[in-house]
Parts: sequence; C-alpha cells; structure tokens
Amino acid sequence: MMIKIDKELKKSFRIGLLLLIIGIFIGPVLIHYMYWLGEKYPFIKVAWDEKDMLAYYGAVLSFLGTTILGALTLYQNKSIQAEADKRVKLIEERELISNMPKFLVKMCGYSGKSSKINFEIENVTQNMASEVILYDIHIEDSSKTVIWKEGRNFTCSAIYYSKGFNVKLNNPEIKEDAVILMKMDACDKYDEVHTYEIKGKCGLYNLPLILKITEIDEE
Repeated sequence: MMIKIDKELKKSFRIGLLLLIIGIFIGPVLIHYMYWLGEKYPFIKVAWDEKDMLAYYGAVLSFLGTTILGALTLYQNKSIQAEADKRVKLIEERELISNMPKFLVKMCGYSGKSSKINFEIENVTQNMASEVILYDIHIEDSSKTVIWKEGRNFTCSAIYYSKGFNVKLNNPEIKEDAVILMKMDACDKYDEVHTYEIKGKCGLYNLPLILKITEIDEE
C-alpha cells in the first residue's frame, strides 16, 4: 500500500512540476500574445487591463507553487513514516530474537546398541521456555524407513535458565545404521511458538550417540 501511495505522489509531483514550468515559460508568452491580438483585432480585445491579467497570472503561479509544496511535504512525510515503520519492525524482530530461548541436548546415557536412550534438554539462555512438548519421536534406517516410533509425547510446563527437561525413551536395540529424529515446540515470554528439530545418528556403528537441536521454520 505504501509503494502505491508513493507512486501516486511521484506522478502528481511530475504533473505539478510540468504545469509550473508551463505557467512560468508559456504563461507570459500567452499573455503577451493576447494583448497583441487585442490591439490588432479590436473585436477580440480583452475586457481587463494589464494589471488584472498579471494579478491573475500571479495567483495561478502561487496556487501551483503551494500545491507542489504540499505534495512534496506529503511525500516526505510518507517516506519518513515508511522508514520509521521499518525501524520499529526491526526493533521488534531483534527483541523477539533476544528473548527467544535456546537449548542444548545433553546425553544422560543409553543401553547397548543405542537402546533406551536417555537425554536432557537444557535451557542455555536466561529466557524461560514454557509449554514445551516433544513429539514425533522416531528412528529411521538409511533408506528413511521408520523402524521404531515412540507412542508418547513428552511435555514440560516450563524450562528455566540452566535447568533441564529429562526424557527417557523406551526404544529397542538398533542393530543397523540409523538416525533418531524428533520435534519440539516451546513458547517464549511473548507466547510465540518456536519449533525445533532434534536429530542424531544412532545404531551399531554410530557411537557415541550425540543429539543436536536446531530451530526450524514451520511456515
């Protein structure tokens, strides 16, 4: 919408500038020509004298100048407002980022062949995370076929700074090269929901097991 208004203002400014140029350079010529015709052909002699014509011409130029100045002022105000809106949006985005919780996944242990994985999701910022839910927990083989899926979701009402949320899976032994995947949602203090992916290689040939967490865009 702002871009459309700016284009209209620019178009109006060009038209006004063109009219002003015509008034300045063409106006005196026309006035002079009209008086010349009046002297040569009495039947078209103008009913006003030179002072009246010049006063009218001055009023027209004053009107055009005021109109163009007003259009320039309006355009400048719109440009300033657009820049101010951009700055406000940037500040809001930075505020959201600075108050977004960040996490680290710490391994607490697992049994043979990556069975019964136990880990902790730790909040490494001073921003509290609330309504945390861990879901879509599954293990895929090298062909991305799901070979095990956790039937439960894990929830936590809040994770404070340097505190953790412990998760104990009941997965069986993984006897092949595989990847464990899961997603997590958490709200920041503005109740904005952030979605994360937790991923790590597991199985017979992937020891020690390391899980990494990354924020993802769900849009």
